[in-house]
Amino acid sequence: MFIIYKIKDANYIGSTSNLNKRKITHRSSCYNVKNTKKYNLLVYKFCRKNIKKIELDVLFIYKKKCSRRLQNLVEQYYINMFDTKNNGLNCHDAFSKYKNINNYYKWYHQQNKETIHARKNKKIICSHCCSIISKNNYAKHKKTRKCFKIKKTKT
Repeated sequence: MFIIYKIKDANYIGSTSNLNKRKITHRSSCYNVKNTKKYNLLVYKFCRKNIKKIELDVLFIYKKKCSRRLQNLVEQYYINMFDTKNNGLNCHDAFSKYKNINNYYKWYHQQNKETIHARKNKKIICSHCCSIISKNNYAKHKKTRKCFKIKKTKT
């Protein structure tokens, strides 16, 4: 079972098996998490700028069990019908979205390399042993003998 939907007031087509869950995911990707890669996708930039509340219009419901290939084929039909790839907010075809989204992530990482690197390598002070460590390695550091011994002696 799957549903083909259009974001109301936006020229974007998508497919899902759970419409409510997909609506929540769109809202979350659009408004909540600024550090995620999806936050800067064209559809979410448009929604933040032009739409106050994301609503989904159902275009097609297929109630039988089917393959992902059939779902992509029907989604692609609607993308072509509404021309959402060339004159809308779909960045890719239904069949190639996974390959293209990975290319987008690579591009995004390349464009924001310094920011991402700085965020990962931010130095912090361990609250247990007062060592200076990178934020990225904090969980691993807490399990080290040095940190564990000091934590034990403090209690």
